[in-house]
Amino acid sequence: MSLALNIKNLSLTIDDTGILKGVNLTLEAGKITGLAGRSGSGKSMTAFAAMGLTPSRSRVKGSILLDGQNLLEKTDQEMCALRGQKIAMVFQEPMTALNPLHTIGAQIAETILIHSDATRDEAHAKAETLMERVGLPLHEIAPTRYPHELSGGQRQRVVIAIAIAMNPNVLIADEPTTALDVTTQAQILSLLRELTEQNNIALLLITHDLAVLSSISDSIAVMRDGCIAGVSETKAFFQQTHADNHFGLLPAPVVKPEKPATLEKTPPPILEASNLVCTYIQNKKSLFSEPEIFRAVDGVSLTIRKGEHVGLAGESGCGKSTLARALLGLHELASGSIKIDGEDFPSTTPAHTKHIRKKIQIVFQDPYGSFNPHQRVEQIIAEPFHLFDQPLSKPEQKERVHDALETVGLEKKAAEQFPHEFSGGQRQRIAIARALITEPEIIVFDEATSALDNISRNKVLDLLMQLADERSVSYLFITHDLTVIRDVTDRAFIMKQGRFVEEGPTNQLLTSPKHAYTKALVEAAPTIHWTDPAIEAT
Repeated sequence: MSLALNIKNLSLTIDDTGILKGVNLTLEAGKITGLAGRSGSGKSMTAFAAMGLTPSRSRVKGSILLDGQNLLEKTDQEMCALRGQKIAMVFQEPMTALNPLHTIGAQIAETILIHSDATRDEAHAKAETLMERVGLPLHEIAPTRYPHELSGGQRQRVVIAIAIAMNPNVLIADEPTTALDVTTQAQILSLLRELTEQNNIALLLITHDLAVLSSISDSIAVMRDGCIAGVSETKAFFQQTHADNHFGLLPAPVVKPEKPATLEKTPPPILEASNLVCTYIQNKKSLFSEPEIFRAVDGVSLTIRKGEHVGLAGESGCGKSTLARALLGLHELASGSIKIDGEDFPSTTPAHTKHIRKKIQIVFQDPYGSFNPHQRVEQIIAEPFHLFDQPLSKPEQKERVHDALETVGLEKKAAEQFPHEFSGGQRQRIAIARALITEPEIIVFDEATSALDNISRNKVLDLLMQLADERSVSYLFITHDLTVIRDVTDRAFIMKQGRFVEEGPTNQLLTSPKHAYTKALVEAAPTIHWTDPAIEAT
């Protein structure tokens, strides 16, 4: 066994709060160690400690040994020399890890220039080689592109290329596939496994997804309340002896409200979209050429009825989010029409458009990014009140905000707090409260649970099912997570290159897909590989 990184008795406190409590963990060269745990268990903080990126107010004790050197004793300047050279990290959100003002080729080359004597031309040549290696062929993705011109999976590959540029001994990947669709996720995981074996890298893969760890890791360590609760080989971890609890990481199934087997009449349509086309104007290829028109949504029709839950799945870049923005009136239609509760949307007058807009709301993937960090929760939830025909008084607004918070399972006092004081699951509940404040007919969820651990995700989904049962609100779940679609939707659509390629009842679509693309999505979805086949059958 060749140890690459040895974490011994690592403790970390911020002010008087203990975050890490005696963490012990070893990483072997050429092996993938999975680090699992619920949100807030200390997984990311362990990674930040190893990278020397802990908060300024933190106090760290213990040791983190890399090549016999204790990283906790290094100065900031010494850690800068080691980061990228000996130890590197792939962050969860590549868009925030990349510089939006620099080309991707320049950002990969920067690491090489900092840590070697290579000339600028040599660094850029190596950057091109790295792009090819991580699956970014130069004839398709030029090094002169900027991060915003790439898909989520392509940006993640750029971040991986930067991380492996100097062939580090240790690579830490913090939730590297959370925001990716299932096929791209499978490609990234395959790439990480290949790099680990070829470069003899010790990989620490941090994730809350046991299915991901089941398919790629050699061993699994579980964190709970800042401690390592247990470490075992992957095969042993998924044996029958662990099946009942798995350290509390396996969620209870979502409770879907029962619907009558037969209805006296078909519920009325809440949302009707007919032959929608949404376009983007692309850059000119030359000074004298006409700009090309890209059809992100290409002739899509969709009907959602009152109380119905509909899922929409597809790879990154297929047009899902553009369609969501169009349905909300946030992206101009090139052609087609939208009706909400029987009325044209947008309407011919701004006042009527505002009246209709109350009936459709959205919950975004990253609630923290959709909140103003300087506003208290009360101000955030009250934001949609401007859509009301008659202004509400301050006491009325406060009462409605308190009612919305209690509806989503939060206390009234949360109204006086700021977004950063809440966990990811709690912030998502605040986002749901904001969406509910106008008493909408339909809510669109754009990857609204992808960043949550499985337990928190299912609690949020249970809440949504309860609200749907109480209010008969309709939902459109836009997600790459097929388990969400399976658990909570009645019908599902599969989207590819701006068009629906298959639609139908959810169970039928996922168990007996007809289109080759749907089959590929279902097959690419990670599943837990139980040691005992009898467990998997249950």
